[in-house]
Amino acid sequence: MDAATKDYIDAKFAELTGLIQSVAGNSRPAIQATYTSTEVMTMLGYKCRTSFWIAVRTARIPYTRVSSRRIIFNADAVKAWMTSKTRNPVSIS
Repeated sequence: MDAATKDYIDAKFAELTGLIQSVAGNSRPAIQATYTSTEVMTMLGYKCRTSFWIAVRTARIPYTRVSSRRIIFNADAVKAWMTSKTRNPVSIS
């Protein structure tokens, strides 16, 4: 991956993190170690929870099951997954 692609992904990731925080109205720091399923769902553009969980299973979005009812997403793992799925990003001047 070239430097321009990495910079583009880093910028988008920071932008989406800020957007999630402003929508949620919480005061968490800009960079967090983990995300909730709702935060990842918003970040990836899903509005339907069922579609999101189907995508988690089929696209193998990395997550950690904390208990029988709680799942968290590691921020670095999600970012790496997003990077691996990026194809030929276009640089907008």
